[in-house]
Amino acid sequence: MKFRLATFADISSLALIHLECGKIQPDSFMHGLGICFLRTYYRILLNEKSSVVIIAEDQDKYIHGFCCGSLAAEEHLQNLKKKKISLLISLIPGIIKTPSVLIKLLSHNRYINTGGKESTYGVANGTRCEYWGWRPTSKNPGMAVSILEVWLKIVFDLGSKSVRGEVDIINKGVVKIHQTLGAKIVNELDLPDGRKRIFYEYSSRPKR
Repeated sequence: MKFRLATFADISSLALIHLECGKIQPDSFMHGLGICFLRTYYRILLNEKSSVVIIAEDQDKYIHGFCCGSLAAEEHLQNLKKKKISLLISLIPGIIKTPSVLIKLLSHNRYINTGGKESTYGVANGTRCEYWGWRPTSKNPGMAVSILEVWLKIVFDLGSKSVRGEVDIINKGVVKIHQTLGAKIVNELDLPDGRKRIFYEYSSRPKR
């Protein structure tokens, strides 16, 4: 297994892994927006100069998982706002299939439109861990933690003073992994859609 930076050729794999992980992740939101949306989303992220996306692939070039984020969350939010039309078009198939995602989408849309200023939905500035996923059917699940560690080390090596992110409390295993690697819980929040979320922060490279 090796880790490398993702390219545009990996977009479909990123979207598919996110979709597979989201289906088994309690209270997951983005996977319900559909594969078309996810492809558009990751194309936007990869096109940002501050994005850091790494993938894990085996000797057969099969991608098992990835970790992604941005050195400047504010840039990411600005780009999502600029690409609103493309994102809206890509949402159509997902909304037709699952109309209920519209409720959660409205809250997320407010977060994007205001650049995070009128919503505490997620981290709105600085280095942010965006998404971290590992295929449920892939072997070597321990490598899932390794790719997160590698991503964290990369962004600290690139000059980040801290790394922040958010996780829904129901995902206890994910919360525990972040804490084991040295993250501190800095805030807890009740989202408008009923989810409970914690905000975590790494102030230094992971402990392991």
